[in-house]
Amino acid sequence: MALFGSFRKKNENDRQKSINNKKYNESIEVGKDIETQRKGFLELSEICLNESNKSDFSEFIETLTDYTDDEEYMTTLNFVIDCLYQKENYFIICLDWKQEITSLSHAVNH
Repeated sequence: MALFGSFRKKNENDRQKSINNKKYNESIEVGKDIETQRKGFLELSEICLNESNKSDFSEFIETLTDYTDDEEYMTTLNFVIDCLYQKENYFIICLDWKQEITSLSHAVNH
């Protein structure tokens, strides 16, 4: 009897892991949706931008298209960051932990 009980428990554990993995994978796919990304960018702008920059950024985000798997940008986030940098808006900063402090100080001072 104990032998079959351990098989049942193992099968239940495997089933639960499978369900958790499926939920995790579905949540990743939801985050790739352009509407979800737009909503996230707008929520971030509400927290981080002043009123004059919010309206410009909101207009930009409303017309944003999906750049996932784009050859040049690879992600929509990279596209948004590039556009912001071109406008000298450093509200989203990409830093490498090995990068010099000058990039951070430039972004903070502008």
